[in-house]
Amino acid sequence: MTVRYLDDAQRKWVRDWYRAIHPSDIPAKLPPVLTGLGRQARAQLRRCSTIEELITESAALRLAGPLLELEAQKKYEQFKNGYAAIGMVAGVLAHVREDAPDGRGLATRLGGEQPNMSELRFTRLMRAEADEDFYRMMCRAVQLADGKADVAELADDIIAWAVERKTFYVDPASRMKSRWARDYYLPAQTRAAKQDKQNTTSENPA
Repeated sequence: MTVRYLDDAQRKWVRDWYRAIHPSDIPAKLPPVLTGLGRQARAQLRRCSTIEELITESAALRLAGPLLELEAQKKYEQFKNGYAAIGMVAGVLAHVREDAPDGRGLATRLGGEQPNMSELRFTRLMRAEADEDFYRMMCRAVQLADGKADVAELADDIIAWAVERKTFYVDPASRMKSRWARDYYLPAQTRAAKQDKQNTTSENPA
C-alpha cells in the first residue's frame, strides 16, 4: 500500500502555489495570499543553496503556511512544523518547468531502458542523509527529467523522505525510497502488474 502524506486539499494548494510562481500568458485565478509571486520569486528560490535560505524566503513560507494549517486539521499530523521539508519542496518545484499531473513519481522519468539519470547518481540520491545533499540532488534529478514532473506527487515524495528518515513505523516496502527504486528499475508493465495484484489483495484479504 502506498503511503501518502498530502491530502487532496494540500495537493491542490501545492498546484496553486506552483502556478503562482510559474505565471502563464493566460492569468490563473489564484488565492489572494499567492498574489505577487511570479518569476522573481521562482528565481530567488532557485538561487538558494541551503535549507536555511529556503525557509526564510517569502514564497516558501506562503507555501508552508496553508499546508501546515491543513495538516493541523488532520486527526494524525505527520509533518507538524515541517518548515524544512516544505522549504525543500519549494526549492525543488522552482526547478520544475512543466507540471504533468499524471500521478507518476519522478523516478519513472529518471529510469527505464534508457535512463535519464545514471544508476550511480540514483544510488547516491537514495543514500543521501543530509538535507542539503538530498535537496541538491533532487534539483539535479528534476533537470535530468527535462524539468517535467507531477508537482503534487513530487511534493509528497519530498515530505515522505523528510518524515520517513526519522521514523520506523512505515512499512519498508511502502517507503519513498522503496517506491522510487521500483519506479527506477522496474519496467512500467511490471510496476502496473504488481500494483494491480497489490490492489486486488487489499480488496480481497484472505
